[in-house]
Amino acid sequence: SPRIVNEGDHDDGTCWAAHPVPVESGRAYTATVAAEFWSESESFNTLRDAVLRLGPAPPETEADFPPPQQNTTDDGETSSGGLREPLWLTEGWRTYEFEWTTPELAADTLWLAVGTSVIWESTATHYVDAITVDLTPR
Repeated sequence: SPRIVNEGDHDDGTCWAAHPVPVESGRAYTATVAAEFWSESESFNTLRDAVLRLGPAPPETEADFPPPQQNTTDDGETSSGGLREPLWLTEGWRTYEFEWTTPELAADTLWLAVGTSVIWESTATHYVDAITVDLTPR
């Protein structure tokens, strides 16, 4: 499980890891992406967001992830898919999931990024596990 620790200085920042996912160029897919995130406790405050993204290039900045409270599942065909949703909704493990309808892909690799985004200025540790990418040709 990747371990993500960030201190949250200035209530800002996103950290992530990216991994290549091979695909067949010239095809369009319906992608389902899921990952389990661990939080040490439940909180009524949103301290961190879980971020997931799948697209034809790895993210380079925080702005490459969806905005807060967004999940691309119902967005139709877009240039990339992902989510940014609150962590700390439960103590322990919680599954986050999105679907993405890809355009016809010009590349033979997609990039999956998994991480956390700071909302509250405090140090926090999260783990990510059971990461899956399901690709169904359209």
